[in-house]
Amino acid sequence: NEPNDVRYFAESVDAIEPASGALTICRYEGTNMSAGVAYAGKYKVCTFGFPLEIIKSDKDRNRLMSSALTFLNVSNKK
Repeated sequence: NEPNDVRYFAESVDAIEPASGALTICRYEGTNMSAGVAYAGKYKVCTFGFPLEIIKSDKDRNRLMSSALTFLNVSNKK
C-alpha cells in the first residue's frame, strides 16, 4: 500500500456490493466487504474493486484470473 519499485500499488481499494442478482465472489480480509462480484444472466460480468496487479503471489493471481475466465466461459486453448 505504498509506492515502490517492485510492484504496482493501490492507495485505496473499493468495496463493491452485488445488486440485481449478482453474487460476492471474494472479500477483503479482515473487513468482510466485497472485493469482487459476478453476475450471470443474459450476459456475464466479473468485476473487482482492486487492480489484479496488486496480488503479490503469481499463483494466487493466476488462480483468480483462471476462475474468472472459467466463469465467463473463456478458453485459453490455442
